[in-house]
Amino acid sequence: MRNKDDFVTDNPARPLSHVLFGILLLAWLASAGLIAAAHAQGTGNGWNSAFAANGGPNGEVRALAAWDDGSGVAIYAGGAFTTAGGQRVNRIGRWNGVSWSPLGGGVNGTVLALTRFRNELVVAGSFTLAGGVAVNNIARWDGRRWAPMGEGFNSDVGALAVYQDDLYAGGYFTQSGANSVRYLSRWAGGVWTEVGGGLNQPVSALAVYQDELALGGNFTLAGGQSISRIARW
Repeated sequence: MRNKDDFVTDNPARPLSHVLFGILLLAWLASAGLIAAAHAQGTGNGWNSAFAANGGPNGEVRALAAWDDGSGVAIYAGGAFTTAGGQRVNRIGRWNGVSWSPLGGGVNGTVLALTRFRNELVVAGSFTLAGGVAVNNIARWDGRRWAPMGEGFNSDVGALAVYQDDLYAGGYFTQSGANSVRYLSRWAGGVWTEVGGGLNQPVSALAVYQDELALGGNFTLAGGQSISRIARW
C-alpha cells in the first residue's frame, strides 16, 4: 500500500501543471479585478455621474463637444440650463474633469449645436447676446472672448458640421443679413452663403458621410430637386 508521502514526489510533471494552473488562475483573477475597477471608475461600460458634480446642469442639455482651448481638452455642454455644478454659466458650460466653469458670461438663449472649427468653438442656437456681444443665433468662442460670425441668421440654428474644412449650418433661418440662405448655409470668407439653391423647409441634422455632407429635416425640395427629408451634398 502507498502512503501519503508517495504522492508528493512520484510524479514530477504534476507540480509543473499545478504551477501553470496557478499562473492562469492569477491572471484571470487580475483581469477580472481590473475590469471591475474600470467599471467602478466609469471607464468601462458602466455609468458615471461625475458630470453631475455639485448638481450638474439645472436644465436640459442639447449639445456637447470636446475641445482644447489651450489648457487641455474639456467637455463643453450647451442647452437651456443656467447653472452647472452650482456655477452660473448661462446655457453653456465647460467641464475640465473636476468642475464646471462659465464661458465669458454665456449666452441669453438656448444653445442647440456645438462644433470645433479652426481652433475655436462654434456655438449656435436661439440667442442674440454672447458674453454681452451682439450676435444673431451663432457665435464663436476662442477660449477667452466671444465674437460674432458675420451677420448670423434671422432664426434658430439647430445643426452644425465641418465638411471639407468649411463650416455648414442648418436650421430654421432663411436670411443672413441681405443674403438668402434658405435653411442651409456655408461660412465662406467671413460671410454666410446659400448652398445649392437652398431647401424648402428647415434642416435639423447634419453629418459627414463618405466625403459628402448628409442633411436631414422636414424638407421635400433641395435645390429644386424632389427629395424626401434627407439628402446629401
